[in-house]
Amino acid sequence: MSDGNSGAPQQQRADERDPFRNCDESPTAKEFMPMGVVEEERLKQEELHAKPSGPLSEHPPHKSTPAEEDDGSTASIMARSAMAKIDALIAEITRCKMEEMQQEKHDTRVSVKTAMSKDYSKAAVLDVRQQLVQLEKMVADLQKLVEAQDSLIAALEPGTQDLRQQITRLETLVTAQGSLVATMEVGVQAIKDQMSRAETSS
Repeated sequence: MSDGNSGAPQQQRADERDPFRNCDESPTAKEFMPMGVVEEERLKQEELHAKPSGPLSEHPPHKSTPAEEDDGSTASIMARSAMAKIDALIAEITRCKMEEMQQEKHDTRVSVKTAMSKDYSKAAVLDVRQQLVQLEKMVADLQKLVEAQDSLIAALEPGTQDLRQQITRLETLVTAQGSLVATMEVGVQAIKDQMSRAETSS
């Protein structure tokens, strides 16, 4: 009958068969071991724990302590490696999601700016059209004023022509009056000369 310590020699023999017993126990050292060697070691460990040397009553199920669960064994290394890969995958997914959100935010800003630019362009075109309509109305009003002015000039033309004729007659009369005044001045001078000679002779 076994005394319950027969597991120790088996554990020792298993340690002697462990090809990695003298290797660095850090997760980084075994993370890059060949998968075939790691799988073979895992099968050996399972076979060792599945076949106790004594009766089952002398070998109750072994409960791993926290220290044993994190003792650098192949299973622990594989678990930590898997967790590291999961963390890396989560980080990558998060990064991709953040980039996607940033791109969506950028696209939204571009869309808003484009929409605002289109609205501004539409408003500018509408304002220009309204200004053109007002300008056309002003041109039409100016054309009406020109036509009214032409009509007024045409209506005043006969009176203007008559006024020109009257001015011409007046100029003729003034000229005649000027000649008459000159003649009168000659006559007055002649009278003065006669009076002067009469005074001298007397």
